Amino acid sequence: MVEILRGSPAYERYASEELVTSEFNLLELAYALTRDYGREKAVEIY
Repeated sequence: MVEILRGSPAYERYASEELVTSEFNLLELAYALTRDYGREKAVEIY
């Protein structure tokens, strides 16, 4: 999910697919967004 949000070409084909994930993966995503963009922007993206 992080790579999709970053626009990584290797993950482009997954961007339009339905995602199935766990709560743990969502927490990892929230952490990565906060680390990369700061809390305010991470909340906006999330």
